[in-house]
Amino acid sequence: MPKKSLLFLLSFLLSCFCVGAPPVPFSGKLAVDGQNFHGTARFAFSIVDGEGAVHWKHASENNATIENFVLNGRYLVLLGGQGMQSLPANLFLENDNIFQTSLFSPHSFFDQLADLG
Repeated sequence: MPKKSLLFLLSFLLSCFCVGAPPVPFSGKLAVDGQNFHGTARFAFSIVDGEGAVHWKHASENNATIENFVLNGRYLVLLGGQGMQSLPANLFLENDNIFQTSLFSPHSFFDQLADLG
């Protein structure tokens, strides 16, 4: 019986390393016209290198966004979590000079676009 338990534990640990990198916490501060934004907003996140090549983006669709709540100008997301695509396991090992980019739009802007359609 202990042999089966050890084999199960070993296979579980190996599978954890093959799936991808764990989510990375990212926090930011957001102001619109000098005022801290407060409310639901839509974001698009990506990780690029110094030449602008995209190494990861939060979704496979180009115009996809993810909703996140901003409290008094501050927000926190888990890059590679919260319904986003997983981060590649070797992303930070193979790239020395990479940067996180964010695009933001207030939720009301998308509501106005939906009303126009």
